Amino acid sequence: MTTEELIRMEPTLFSELLLTFDANTCERHARKIVTMLGGPTFDSYLQSMTDIVISNALSGKHDVEPYFQQTENLFPGVLPDTNLYEKLTGLTLLAIALRLENKLK
Repeated sequence: MTTEELIRMEPTLFSELLLTFDANTCERHARKIVTMLGGPTFDSYLQSMTDIVISNALSGKHDVEPYFQQTENLFPGVLPDTNLYEKLTGLTLLAIALRLENKLK
């Protein structure tokens, strides 16, 4: 599946497909979306998301809104009907979670 196909996918189907991805697949698609959007590098974006993960873990919060806000701040101008913020955030957070899970094994 191409990143372009993933971007056009309905949110429900996207969520179902996301459950089948490994960390590398998530990161590959997230990197491509970041490149398409312009803005910071993927590594910079990944670091900002990881910082929020750590902050939430330390404070015991489970709020997803900071992830979406950070993504919107770093990539302004994305049309709201594209679901790109949600897809990019989902792919990136799943990549982080899968990598952390793998390290804990």
